[in-house]
Amino acid sequence: EITRETFEVADGQVIRIDQGEGTVWINLGTADKLRQQTTFSIFTSNENDVARYDRKASIEVTRAFGPHMSEARIIDDQLTDPITVGDLIFTPAWHSGRTERFALAGVMRLGRDQDAGRQLVRDLIARSGGVIDAELDNDGTKTGEITINTRYLVIGGEPKEAHKEFSNMIT
Repeated sequence: EITRETFEVADGQVIRIDQGEGTVWINLGTADKLRQQTTFSIFTSNENDVARYDRKASIEVTRAFGPHMSEARIIDDQLTDPITVGDLIFTPAWHSGRTERFALAGVMRLGRDQDAGRQLVRDLIARSGGVIDAELDNDGTKTGEITINTRYLVIGGEPKEAHKEFSNMIT
């Protein structure tokens, strides 16, 4: 069965608040593949269609410490309409359980060691739960394929031996 997700559906909700410390806890966590620094808008809990209403605050995830629990700092809120338990959270940049997919193209130079730079990029992607779909190595060797599900292309310097392949990946 085909289901269609819309941006109007809330991702989760606020489950606890400490206004004094500027902290909230939400019902998303490690099992949802929630990443640190993900920013959510907050909407009143009785609004079912968040795209049709104004946001009342925003938060940024500081740590996920359980399968369905994370801590976030309050970025901005309104004294006249404070965040309350049960308020809905939403972001168009993240979806529960979705694995971010990447492609790497070219020379990844971080410091003097090109191979270490590429490995650092690979490690950062893997640590954040991402997957590398395609890669054009420093020597022009291409592995994998960019697909419609590949979300990010990380572009390094153009490899000397692989101008055509480098251009094709960028295109």
